[in-house]
Amino acid sequence: MAINQLHHGGALALKQYSGMVPVVPSKDIAMEEAKKRRDHTEMHELTDKEINELIEKFAHAAELSIKSGYDGIEIHGANNYLIQQFYSPHTNRRTDEWG
Repeated sequence: MAINQLHHGGALALKQYSGMVPVVPSKDIAMEEAKKRRDHTEMHELTDKEINELIEKFAHAAELSIKSGYDGIEIHGANNYLIQQFYSPHTNRRTDEWG
């Protein structure tokens, strides 16, 4: 049995590997954390449209995994990755529907 694990690093993603600016629920909190780590990486707060696009991308990745023969999909939402960043009041200070 093969299970594919899907996740998104969010604030923990490294631009040096992806070439992309890390995305976060709340930029101000992410930047505070980056300064504590002495990591002055620019971060981008996700817009409503981008959040919906990410949800669609998770669904598409799951669909591709199943088509590729995986028996199951695990969406990893712990260890301070993006999904957990949305659930934590420490990293998510949004006041919209995603807060």
